Amino acid sequence: MAKKQYDKALYRLTTIVSRLLMGEALDVKELAHEFNVSVRTIQKDLNERLIYWDISKDKNGRYVLFQKPSTLKNCNILDILSKELIYSFLEGLEDHFSKSFTKFFPSSADSIIITNFSIQSLGKYIKTLILLYQAIHFRQSIVFNYTNKKNECKRYFVNPYKLALLDGYWYLLGFCQTDNKIKSFYIKKIDHIRLIPENFKPDKNILFQIEENIKEVKSAWIKPEMKSVRLKIRGEAYCYLRRNIPSNIIILQRDRDFCVARMKYFDETEVILFVKKWLPDVVILDNSILNRKIKQVLQDYLQQL
Repeated sequence: MAKKQYDKALYRLTTIVSRLLMGEALDVKELAHEFNVSVRTIQKDLNERLIYWDISKDKNGRYVLFQKPSTLKNCNILDILSKELIYSFLEGLEDHFSKSFTKFFPSSADSIIITNFSIQSLGKYIKTLILLYQAIHFRQSIVFNYTNKKNECKRYFVNPYKLALLDGYWYLLGFCQTDNKIKSFYIKKIDHIRLIPENFKPDKNILFQIEENIKEVKSAWIKPEMKSVRLKIRGEAYCYLRRNIPSNIIILQRDRDFCVARMKYFDETEVILFVKKWLPDVVILDNSILNRKIKQVLQDYLQQL
């Protein structure tokens, strides 16, 4: 198959899958007319090329994504516990996910409660998430508008690699061809997405950098050079850290009432947010510039009281 024909077929298949994932019921003749191909080609798409997707016909003869229920029969206790954990997690995550999950696992989490999720609801942006997932799955480049913190809008051409839920917020991680570097994009700032009808070949080095960044500091900031700062941590912050030490914090010295730690970061905003969260129990020991910036933030806040 020539490359141009291949690209058209790939675009057609990914569009069909994305619509099925959105819950649409698809008519073969309508699809054939839309993509300017024969009915036989669409039938081949659905019955052969997409054979690993659970696609079936509804009572009206339209094609839908088959929702196959699963029971907990023949599962051991660990299996049941694992499924209840997943169910309970998704219930607190997002209505769209929990409702979809119950189609596959009708039973609920009767023995487990998970609370205090700090995860932002996607709302209408659930469609954006699904479209980005599709682009990642089929290795399709995308073009979209993105509005930054300064409320400036810019058009980006991106090869998408990963979706990431970081500190309760959804991000797209990928290689930005516009700026020629790896970047992260907050999903709720992405708009007017367009799939490019051609696929890209994933770069192993880019994928490695993205995964190492997330593993190292669990942050959406992706920059070439990692920095660090020393912190003195006491009080409630110290009690919390003794139970749950983040991967980007290394304890250097422990005492009964405090500890000295080193925090690794890519962007100073990460440090400022961490210190603000635990005021007055966290103090920066070796970065006067960051201390001045935090002091300015506090002064601005007090002036508004």
